[in-house]
Amino acid sequence: MGCFLQASLALTDGEDASIVTRTVIVRSERIPKKLFRIFIELEDTYRNVVEQLVICAAKEGITSFIKLKALKYREMRNLYPHLPSHYVHTACQDASTRVKSFLKLKKEGSTNKEYPSVRRISIWLDDHLWRLEGLTRIAISTHRGLIKVDLVPHKQFYKYINSGWRLASEARIKLDRKERRLIIYLIFRKDVRLYKPSGYIAVDVNENNVAVLINRKVYLFETNIEKITLGYYYRRKRVQEKYDKIYDARCRAKRKILRKLREEEKKDNTRWKVANIIVREALKHGYGVVLEDLGDKPAENMISRIRDEQLRHRIFQAAFKGIQRAIEEKAKEHSVPVIYVNPRNTSKQCPIHRSEIKYNGSRIGICSLGREKWHRDVVACYNLLLKALGGDGSSAPSHPGFNLDGSHMPFGSTAAHEPMGIKRSLWARLKSLDIPSYPGTNGLVRFSDEMLKRVHITGLSKLPIPEDEETRRRLRGWLLPVKFDVGLSFFMVFIVTMPAVILTIEVLRPMHTAPSGLALVAAQVAWLTQTLGPWAGVIWWLGAFFALWGTFYSLHEVYMWTIYDMLRGTFRKAVDITPNKVRLYLWPYLVIVGSILFITGFSLPMLAAFATAATHLFALALWGIALLYLNMRYLPKPYRPHIVVVILATIGIAVYLPYGIIQLIQVFIPTFRI
Repeated sequence: MGCFLQASLALTDGEDASIVTRTVIVRSERIPKKLFRIFIELEDTYRNVVEQLVICAAKEGITSFIKLKALKYREMRNLYPHLPSHYVHTACQDASTRVKSFLKLKKEGSTNKEYPSVRRISIWLDDHLWRLEGLTRIAISTHRGLIKVDLVPHKQFYKYINSGWRLASEARIKLDRKERRLIIYLIFRKDVRLYKPSGYIAVDVNENNVAVLINRKVYLFETNIEKITLGYYYRRKRVQEKYDKIYDARCRAKRKILRKLREEEKKDNTRWKVANIIVREALKHGYGVVLEDLGDKPAENMISRIRDEQLRHRIFQAAFKGIQRAIEEKAKEHSVPVIYVNPRNTSKQCPIHRSEIKYNGSRIGICSLGREKWHRDVVACYNLLLKALGGDGSSAPSHPGFNLDGSHMPFGSTAAHEPMGIKRSLWARLKSLDIPSYPGTNGLVRFSDEMLKRVHITGLSKLPIPEDEETRRRLRGWLLPVKFDVGLSFFMVFIVTMPAVILTIEVLRPMHTAPSGLALVAAQVAWLTQTLGPWAGVIWWLGAFFALWGTFYSLHEVYMWTIYDMLRGTFRKAVDITPNKVRLYLWPYLVIVGSILFITGFSLPMLAAFATAATHLFALALWGIALLYLNMRYLPKPYRPHIVVVILATIGIAVYLPYGIIQLIQVFIPTFRI
């Protein structure tokens, strides 16, 4: 689940105040079929109302919601008396918005239709038609009464809930018929007041990078928009050529493949991350942001003299205004002021001598008067900053002058003024959410520590765990290394134990001498010694020693981590305790118990039997009960084990609990039988 960002600005007279709007998309839980049919009926009825209103408004040229409602409200109420009246009210708002956009396109000559077609529909809700109950349920008024639906909250939802944003009275819903879910568009608003900047950060947007001037240093953030654009360009071209030869241009298989391409998603990801870095730096220093005033359609002006189709496509897909809009939206959210200046000659004019800079086919040019070397992006950033400080029609302060340390520029007079390049891999993380891809052992420990501290602060039942599909997919990815390790361990045990099983079945059982328990160990040693020689027995004892050492060490680690998690999860003061400190506390007890077992004459086979019994009783039975209880009691529904896993775990606990107790008794009383 993501967050659809949309901003609206409402300046008050004489004040730098505004209202910022964000729309957060939240999905519902799966809805039963009978209940979902009600929403399908509601959507069909709402669509019919909107279609009739759109046709009427387009014919009459009505773009005002009030006029449309006054004209058609009573008629729609008579046609659909079973529908709550406020749906007609919101349908008038929906239709007037569609018609206003349609008439604008028709005026520009972009369409020849008589009225707009209603293809995709979202049901508009006002404060009489819905309400949020807590944070995990929404109640929606329908023609069949009030229906309550559970939501699946995610990180963005909790972010806006907990950071001072207020929930608006209006909302929208869409139907996901494939998964039987509702897609709810919740609107949040926040009052922001722009501060008075003490300086400015100049930003120059290019196709493959974004140049940023911060405190007389220019940073070049690599975006690789060209690579993304060309990569998807050739990918689409290959798909189209392949399927157009076999089928026709309207092939469903081709459309399905093209829909899965994520070009726009990757570009948006890059834009918002760059914008976030720039705005946070401006906020940290108390600066404003200076951008180029590119006009309404900069791409059309840039390609007017270009004939190369691929270059024209790249310029359109670079979306220079898209990065600027992302910066502006982030700036509004954090109360950072943004000003636009005229970009004319910003990369062609020396910022010191105001003379032309000559380029020889590279991005480094020479000032025709002062002979200094300038990088094209550095020049653009300095000229944008100078225009902002000099006024240029904006509300920026007057030029304060530079502290240039006795030189014309803040660089050496003979050096090429190269910006500091920052590769995309250094500033753009692969994943932005709190749940990353598999972070390794140390990453898992750090993540566990963070979650545990939040548990002590908020309580386990109040802990917001993201439940969207993307987060669950990443968490399932965390289990892959564990599944591989467990599967490999079982495979190795199978390979090692099969010879012993075959030996018992084929050799010892016909002679009625199939041993068990401690007698099995002695029989194995005797058989190996007689078959292969005395050296086989020595090797077996060495292997048994190291196997037992590994078993006891692994048991020690299991107990250590169990006690470690128990202490940190139970006592708030023990949150910061380290695993090494727990090991230090455990070692004296282990040494004492081991010494007692050794002095009292416990043999190696008896220790092996004791380790097996302890493993069955504590690690598999008691600890399994605790884990099963925690999983079913505190985990959200999407993260709970499948019912098959619960049944198998219950059977395993029921078997290993008495089996472990019996084994533990037999270690001390070999003659014990049930």
